[in-house]
Amino acid sequence: SSNYEALDVDVKEIPKHGSIEEQLIFFLRYAILAPSSHNCQPWSFSVRNNIISVFLESERVLSVSDPNALLAHIAIGCAIENIDIAANFFGFDVSMDLFPDDTRPNFIANLNFTKSSEVIINNDHLIFFIPTRRSNRTPYENRIPEIQFFNSLLAQSSENVQVSVITDHSTKNNIADLIIQWRLDLFNDQSFRQELFQYKRNNFTTSHTGMPGFTMGFSNLTSLFIPFLIKHFNVLRLSKEKDLQLLKHQTPAFVIISSMHNTKQDALKVGQVFERCIVEAERSNIQTSISTIPRNNTALQSLLETKFYPQIFFRLGYTNEKARHSPRFNLMQVLNS
Repeated sequence: SSNYEALDVDVKEIPKHGSIEEQLIFFLRYAILAPSSHNCQPWSFSVRNNIISVFLESERVLSVSDPNALLAHIAIGCAIENIDIAANFFGFDVSMDLFPDDTRPNFIANLNFTKSSEVIINNDHLIFFIPTRRSNRTPYENRIPEIQFFNSLLAQSSENVQVSVITDHSTKNNIADLIIQWRLDLFNDQSFRQELFQYKRNNFTTSHTGMPGFTMGFSNLTSLFIPFLIKHFNVLRLSKEKDLQLLKHQTPAFVIISSMHNTKQDALKVGQVFERCIVEAERSNIQTSISTIPRNNTALQSLLETKFYPQIFFRLGYTNEKARHSPRFNLMQVLNS
């Protein structure tokens, strides 16, 4: 149905002989496949000549779970990374001008494109793995990916952004306890549940945003009443043991991405690194599943032995279970004229 149309994108569809503007609009078809909290997709874009402008859509920011819009900026960083990957495939160089207008805080970036080389078809290029990546929340096998793969993730670290890979059992168990306890407390907050409820969908949804029940492994029937339960009860109390089991025994590795500062600039950078990591995982046939974590949590910082602020968490591993994609806005719905 039309709320899944956006997922159907193929490099062959680029308007080869079109204007640079038409080609940049094509890149945006990869941008909109980026992940976002509650799948709220807080972005919009405009294209003029050789510039893509990126905007934050305030009304799609989660006011309860993302009061400073840092998660929204992480999502936009993911979208920008996808544009960058697409541009690279099609032989364009990109330069980025962040927050170009002080009077408009929602004007996130101008991306400037110059054609630098011909397209060299490389079937292993990251662009091919953007459309197939999705969050896979099923249990993973008990085998650990190769060290080269982890090195490719660690290599994304920079001065302001730190990638941590955790495979050590006792550290993993401590982090799992901390995250599950934090999430239990979060779900005690009725305003948080109310907001989550607004993004929980049944499996038959025609909505372009939010999370259908199947993304959490719910059957068609269960998906019809789960949103109601989430709104009225702390459902995590029921699933706590299962959730701990999943993190402690059915996930060979955790990855946490932290930033030096809790700023919007750093959040964008975290998003870029994060998206590259999960698309890199997809290329290696490794599944990932994303969740939020407590940001200013000294206990988590000391487990990671860092002074940086943990921003985003994902589990990774192997499974033959296929996950389904969450819906997306179509490009025309997020393209400003």
